[in-house]
Amino acid sequence: YGRESLRYLLLLLLPISAFIAATAPELLSLFYSSTYESAGKVLILLTISSAFLSVFSIFSSFVTGSGNPKKEMYWSLMLTVALAGLNLLLIPRYGMIGSAWASLITSFFAMLFAGRFVYRQFKLDFPWASLARISVTAGLIFIFAHFWHYAGVALVINFLVLGIVYITLLYLFGEVGIKELNVIRKVFQYR
Repeated sequence: YGRESLRYLLLLLLPISAFIAATAPELLSLFYSSTYESAGKVLILLTISSAFLSVFSIFSSFVTGSGNPKKEMYWSLMLTVALAGLNLLLIPRYGMIGSAWASLITSFFAMLFAGRFVYRQFKLDFPWASLARISVTAGLIFIFAHFWHYAGVALVINFLVLGIVYITLLYLFGEVGIKELNVIRKVFQYR
C-alpha cells in the first residue's frame, strides 16, 4: 500500500511541479496581470516546497495510521519552529524569496526525516526505479515546457499536450500500463 501510494503521488506530483517550474511567469500572467510575473521565482520555490510537503504528508499518514500521532505532531511542531526561525533570518535580507527558500529548506528536511523514520520503522520498499523513470520523464516535460513558451489559453493547451506526452513516455518506459491507463480513463470519463 505504501509503495503504491508514493508511486501514484510521484506520478502526479513530479510532472505538475516540472510544468509549473518551467512556466511560472506565464502561469502567473494567466491568472493575474503581467505585473506579477516577477513572482515567478517565488512560485517555483513554493511549488518544489509543496511537493516536498506532499511527500512528507504521505509519510506522516503512515505514522499516524500506525498509532503514533504524537510523532507526527512533534514533527509538525519542529517544522513550524524551523520555518519561523528561517523566516526571521531570511526575510529581512531577501524578502519574499527568502521566505520561499525557508519553506523549501524546511519542507525538504521534514520530508527526509519523516521518510527516514518510515523506512526504518516499516521497512518501506521505496519505489526507486519508478522514481528514476518518473523523474526522467518529468525532466523531459520540464525541458519541453521551458523551451516552448506560450501565454494565455495556449499555455493551457500546452499543458494538456505535455500531459499526453508525459503519459505516453511513461507507457513507453513501462512505468504505466493498462491498469493506470484505465484509472486515467475513468477519471476523465463523462458521466
